[in-house]
Amino acid sequence: RAKPFKDNGFDAAVASGYISFSPLSNMNFQFGHGRHFFGAGYRSLLISDYAPDYPYISGQYKFFDGLISYKHVNAWMHSLERSPNSSITAESLYKPKTASFNMLSFHLNDQLEFSFFEGVIHRSYDEINGRVNPDFSFFLPVFGTSMLLNDQTMGNNSVYGIAFSSIFKDKLEVYGQAMFHQQANWGVQSGLKFFGFKDKRSFLLLEYNYVTPFSYCVDSVRSLQSYTHHGHEIAHPLGSGFSEVILKGYLTYKKAYLDFQFSSITSSNIEGEDSGINIFIPSPSIDLDLVKSNRIYAYLELGALLNVQTQMKVFLNVTNRTLLREISSSGALSPNMFYSIGFRTNLINNYFDQ
Repeated sequence: RAKPFKDNGFDAAVASGYISFSPLSNMNFQFGHGRHFFGAGYRSLLISDYAPDYPYISGQYKFFDGLISYKHVNAWMHSLERSPNSSITAESLYKPKTASFNMLSFHLNDQLEFSFFEGVIHRSYDEINGRVNPDFSFFLPVFGTSMLLNDQTMGNNSVYGIAFSSIFKDKLEVYGQAMFHQQANWGVQSGLKFFGFKDKRSFLLLEYNYVTPFSYCVDSVRSLQSYTHHGHEIAHPLGSGFSEVILKGYLTYKKAYLDFQFSSITSSNIEGEDSGINIFIPSPSIDLDLVKSNRIYAYLELGALLNVQTQMKVFLNVTNRTLLREISSSGALSPNMFYSIGFRTNLINNYFDQ
């Protein structure tokens, strides 16, 4: 949330933290304000740490010496629509929604893991009655409970997925995800990550992501149940209707490091609109022709790491964004180059490549 500051500025706060309690060695509970990420890749098609922090409670359990693990997260989120019952000020309340995420994982051995995922955005606000209690499945942290209810009737928005990760010779990780949304919406991820360097922090990553248009969105009746929080996507930062190839690397030598990334993105949306890629816009009731656009993102940073725990560093970087639109006959090429030099810490992940 941002509020006006003096004449031309804005004031915003970010606070995160949690309390963790383990009554048994194979059981853990958390209560906090933060984010979650599910998967082995740079992106996640199921739940990522791109959206801002939110209040949550979670539980994690391990069975059969860790061969099976189960985690559930209950979160309280909101849209960016103001509640009409509150005053129109910077402190006005937003229309709320609740979310539950369930993850069941099988650790077949030290090198292979296979998981199932369920994410549900529950209806917690009614235009007539205001704030309402979510359906019973929100309070019952059991995988598949939401499937027993009619999502259209209850106003829920459900996303399901599977994920796997396999490590070869402690040097190469092969991973992937598959996302399934209502009707014919789906997405896939596949990736390779090489980390067999002398310095354990170094890695090279190649990843591919694809999500069909209008995934994660809902119809106009359930617009508050979009797969979002505080104006940000809960899963992939690009929303939907895209294919993405990422080459990313992080190489270190003593305190020096080289961080680089190259991404090629193709998006599909309705001509003249964001519909198709913008998951805040309700999905259409009829099939429409989509127009493609291409983006290139390139990033290179050199720096010195001063503190590993807080990721304190001095750096010099260059970023290039190029947008190639196929809408016009000539194809409008729009490059944007940025140069930065500075000093910073990285306590949380930030994404600037969407």
